[in-house]
Amino acid sequence: MSTTTIEPTSSLYLHPFNGSNSIVVYKLLGVVVRDSTDKVKQEAWGICNSMIICWILQNVSETIRKFIMYVSNAKENWRQLQQRYQVTSGVRRYQLNKQIYETKQNGKPFTEYFY
Repeated sequence: MSTTTIEPTSSLYLHPFNGSNSIVVYKLLGVVVRDSTDKVKQEAWGICNSMIICWILQNVSETIRKFIMYVSNAKENWRQLQQRYQVTSGVRRYQLNKQIYETKQNGKPFTEYFY
């Protein structure tokens, strides 16, 4: 009987220090497909999926969290966020960039305040 191990170079490998605050972002890209034939890889995929969902939920506002909290697949969760919040309008993008540029902190331009 052969046993599968998750090598440190695998996209499914989570280091013991990895947690919801230190997740490796490339795992969000959905490049890892769940292996339906290998129980060890299925379990590792489930752990990574849960970790990514936890990371996403901890990094969005409560309003957004309510919208996505019952999605059980991180890739679908991420897709819904992209679909809902992606800026595709050139006019809207310009407006957002202008607002960011004009943001002030204590009366100073943002870049000056933090310099």
